[in-house]
Amino acid sequence: MPFQIIFEQILALFLILFFGYFLRSREVITRKGQQFLFDLLIDYILPFLIISAMTVEISPELVENTKIIFISWFFVYLLLIISANIFKRFIKADDRERRTFEFLVIFSNVGYMGLPIIGAVYSETGLFYGSLGMIPFNIVIWTYGIYLLSSGKKEISDRLQNIINNGVIALGIGFILFLTGLNLPGPISEAVEMIGDMTFPLSMLIIGSSLYGINIKRVIIKPKLVFLSLLRLLFIPVFLLLALSFLPIPEILVGVIVIQAAMPIAANSVIFAARYQGDYQMASEAVFITTLFGIISIPVIIWLINFI
Repeated sequence: MPFQIIFEQILALFLILFFGYFLRSREVITRKGQQFLFDLLIDYILPFLIISAMTVEISPELVENTKIIFISWFFVYLLLIISANIFKRFIKADDRERRTFEFLVIFSNVGYMGLPIIGAVYSETGLFYGSLGMIPFNIVIWTYGIYLLSSGKKEISDRLQNIINNGVIALGIGFILFLTGLNLPGPISEAVEMIGDMTFPLSMLIIGSSLYGINIKRVIIKPKLVFLSLLRLLFIPVFLLLALSFLPIPEILVGVIVIQAAMPIAANSVIFAARYQGDYQMASEAVFITTLFGIISIPVIIWLINFI
């Protein structure tokens, strides 16, 4: 079990997060500056990450597994959407908190934490399949995810305006590149990748800054956050592992999907919640507590995958 790799990845995330907390505490990142960073990240940096993630080469022998993993992921997200809609009814909260809770149940950190861990467990082939998993993630989060968070708005036109955004445009560009096999010119491709890579440290800085003022002790004992953590880190991945194991799906694909589903809540959930009328403080607390508990739960899930 690559525990050292897992621990180092989570530790690196926390170090950047606490640095963001420190910058906010010293007013280097102000409340107004925090909003600017939200807008910068979600409108102009995340789209580059989407395009970069979708520019992958598929060899003939991987075509069949590629089809399987896409179909599997969309069924997984359908299951997550249905489950989240049911589980949100068990928490005492207002409509905004319940919409945010539902969002947090659905989306895990498939990229920043998921890919390095998959690479450690399955090497290059697993990393390729893990990269493919980012495509359905981006499609669902940039469409249904935004619709879900902004559904408190009364006007449908406002909701549709939220769905048509730079992220969806980036998905369109990425799909064209993905399906046609076209490659961006070298310098442009390098620039797209470098800008996209800024997502990870910048999102952690924003999350850390948004944690400023949160009572950490109270976060750890909040019933709805503990309930969310159990769902996100244990119940959902264990259920998926058992369900997918009975289907005619290659073991490596089962492992990759389950590992990505077992990751803590997606780091950019805070960004989306802040931008699209969700409860971004609840999202920040949830990212913090699930990442903390993930130090224990992720090795357990990897052990279960190898055991089953």
